[in-house]
Amino acid sequence: MLATLVVTVVALLAAALGFQSIWCAGFVRMFRDRPSPPVSDAQLPKLALVMPLRGADPFLDRTLLILSQLDYPDYDIRIIVDNREDPAWGLVQRIKAERGGDRIKVEELSDRRTTCSLKMSALIQAVSSLDDSYEVVAIIDADAVPYPGWLRDLVQPLADPQVGATSGVRWFMPEKTNTGSLVRYIWNAAAAAQMHAFGIGWGGSLAVRTSLLRDAGILQKWSQIMFEDTFTVNEVYALGKRLEYVPAATLLNRESIDVAGCTKFISRQVVNARFYDRSWPAIAAYALLSALALNGALAVGAAALLMREMVAAGAIGAALGVYAVGMAILLVAEEVVVRRVARRRGESIEPYSWKLVGAGLLTHYVYLTSVALALRVTEIEWRGIKYSLGGPRTVNLQHYTPYRPGTAGPEARLSL
Repeated sequence: MLATLVVTVVALLAAALGFQSIWCAGFVRMFRDRPSPPVSDAQLPKLALVMPLRGADPFLDRTLLILSQLDYPDYDIRIIVDNREDPAWGLVQRIKAERGGDRIKVEELSDRRTTCSLKMSALIQAVSSLDDSYEVVAIIDADAVPYPGWLRDLVQPLADPQVGATSGVRWFMPEKTNTGSLVRYIWNAAAAAQMHAFGIGWGGSLAVRTSLLRDAGILQKWSQIMFEDTFTVNEVYALGKRLEYVPAATLLNRESIDVAGCTKFISRQVVNARFYDRSWPAIAAYALLSALALNGALAVGAAALLMREMVAAGAIGAALGVYAVGMAILLVAEEVVVRRVARRRGESIEPYSWKLVGAGLLTHYVYLTSVALALRVTEIEWRGIKYSLGGPRTVNLQHYTPYRPGTAGPEARLSL
């Protein structure tokens, strides 16, 4: 009996490591592929860059300054702020006055729909006001800090008529290496490889042809959902177009977060996949596989020690060691290619932290907790607003209140 269990959990560990290795190899290979051929200014389409804001994210000032001076010939910035009393309102107005000129258009969110998230309401308001001259809509999150060539890199693949949308890569590189920040970093590294493998877009750096938004009636559908990115990319697929990943458009997030906030953050990402991604069965199956593999190995290993079956315990220990070292190698491989991109842009690189060793196992349990929460979720709290969820297109904003900043000072650089 014990021998059978040992063989089973070793096989599960090998399978979990094997799948993640395949996905990671594809992710790393993407960074080594030739980029899209350069496109002249005349070939770049007119673009509307949309940013919904609720609260002033820690690096928002830096993001806005860079957005106002992107290396792109014809673009306008549409910023929808939750309300005029929001902490972001004054910051946006100041930077608009100093740097933005007529390029930045700032509006207060005028129609807070109760059937979708506030972010979706803001996106609908911004996109519905665009005229036909705008060929592309790009979306950027307030916690993503771009670089001068970001928009050009993101849009270039749209020169191929079969590409309906493009996505950059989200990568966490926190300035402070507290436990929650490291857990989110490790989780995201694994998730980024899965997102690339399954063709899942990221709304923090996403460009979509405006014609597709109209052809699929996406704005109307947006009025019934929580999250835009996964849903919108699936609509693009349904129209016979494809998503192109743009490794050059990798954006770094240097914010910090505590473990509780990290758990909520990951749980929202899982809900997004569960509700709107066609690959959810595969994602859920891998979550179950990794849970059975690691927890089963720990349980069987402990049982072998109690029974003084040292050969069995040694086999389990060796398998866990190979699994841990393998996962660490995959993490480093991804980090190396991302750092290479960041260095080319002249961005500062945070040193590796020895705390990663201890954060790895905790990441597993935070992720399992997040998945468990996402599987039974009926309510989400997001930036101080509670939404009840009856299903993918049954969203109810329970009660609106303006955003209230936390008690931490701005030097904390905490995710909102």
